[in-house]
Amino acid sequence: MKASEVMRSPAVSVAPDCRVIDAVRLLMETNRRGLPVVDSSGILVRIVSEGDFLRRVELGTVPTDRPWFDAFFGAGESATAFARAYGRSVDEIMTQDPVCVAPDADLTEAIALMESRHVAQIPVVFEGAVLGMISKTELLAAVERKFDQSDHAGQDVRDNILAAIRKESWAAGAIVDVVVTSGEIQMWGVIVDHNQRKALKALIENVAGVERIADHLKLRDELPL
Repeated sequence: MKASEVMRSPAVSVAPDCRVIDAVRLLMETNRRGLPVVDSSGILVRIVSEGDFLRRVELGTVPTDRPWFDAFFGAGESATAFARAYGRSVDEIMTQDPVCVAPDADLTEAIALMESRHVAQIPVVFEGAVLGMISKTELLAAVERKFDQSDHAGQDVRDNILAAIRKESWAAGAIVDVVVTSGEIQMWGVIVDHNQRKALKALIENVAGVERIADHLKLRDELPL
């Protein structure tokens, strides 16, 4: 699958000068994990996500001062942490260097980036413009759609097989049902002649999409009285 097949579109975005409180409300109202930050021409600048609100003055979770750290490594990191904790506009707290994928990127690439960068969502970008977003919610929805498609396809195969069996005179007297699971056809029921087993197998083998056949048929004469 491609990223464009899974992404939620259009993406809800904010401008760099958006107020932090407005971004928080938008995240809550739209039930998103993150919001692309775009400039006036719609080009992706950064991203603001739930994780950017973990260390906030409103929560009392501001990082403690580390003078010894600043003495060794400079005050840049502490200054950034302060801005993220107290900042009132999105451009002060947004995540730097957001990871993104192209719309024709394979979904495995998007998932690998999400895992390696430990992010909950990833923008789908074409020529700098955000086309949509992929989060775990979109991935779950894609799994559900595939299951539904598989169920419908399996029902169609089952209906076709049973219809074909009913047309054959050699199937007279047999009580047969089939279960379709991921390319495998399970034959269940009772046959009146052992040759019907071979004929049923041959009929099913010629149905498109059938990869394996599991035989659970019972011969009527072998059933206990």
